[in-house]
Amino acid sequence: MEFGYGIELQAMEMYNRNIFSKFMNELRATPRLSYKELEPQGHYEVWEKKNQVHSRHRTRKYIVVTDLTGGRDDYSCICSKFSKDGILCSHILKIMVETEVPKIPEKYIIERWRKKEKKMNQKILATSTETNDILRFNILSREATQLTSKGAKKDEAMQYLLEEFKRIGKNLENILSSTNTEPTEITAIAPPPAQENENTNESQLEYRQPLEDESNIQDPLTIKKKGRPEKPKRWKAMVEQEREKTKAKAKKKAKKAETSSKNLKLIQTQ
Repeated sequence: MEFGYGIELQAMEMYNRNIFSKFMNELRATPRLSYKELEPQGHYEVWEKKNQVHSRHRTRKYIVVTDLTGGRDDYSCICSKFSKDGILCSHILKIMVETEVPKIPEKYIIERWRKKEKKMNQKILATSTETNDILRFNILSREATQLTSKGAKKDEAMQYLLEEFKRIGKNLENILSSTNTEPTEITAIAPPPAQENENTNESQLEYRQPLEDESNIQDPLTIKKKGRPEKPKRWKAMVEQEREKTKAKAKKKAKKAETSSKNLKLIQTQ
């Protein structure tokens, strides 16, 4: 351990070797950063110090928003490193170090970055066709796809499959509607009619041509909106959004002060 922080020990125990080295690169960058609290509710501004030998020509400031109310442990930064790489950025780590956060919240340690022995092993119950509807559906759909692909090769085979589907549907209704536990009698499947020898491959399927009386459904006509089209809204950065919020708050305070001064003048004149 280089710094002896609690978050460093937690990362060393939870992350694998490759991810831990990337995490340490972000943690090593925290001493080169400075921060300022914008609002007491958890808004911080983080930037790189200017007294360094290798400093950038233009200092960029990052906004870190935290929400620790009501048992929440939410951290977000405008650099969006966690959403891209799955690792907390140096700006959030700087705030954690300065506010003396003992541990990283579990939701910010992704499962795939953990060590094998530290993975959250969730017990997967053994599924069977008796309890799992999705498994039964997948098995039946696979078998039905194979039958329909064979039946589409010939009109005679298609008619045979349609008749069998109707018969199977009636038997299924009897099985599902019956409340008795006794086995339901199912009629035997009739053998398929004699077919001529086919030399075609299974991949060469004959598709049914649409009949003349079938309705040709087309897309509905689009109607243009009346008036001038709306202008696309420009995406605003988080810094700009915070500035607009502070301006709006200042305007509200000015309005309150103005109304209070007017009320005092009216009371004095009376």
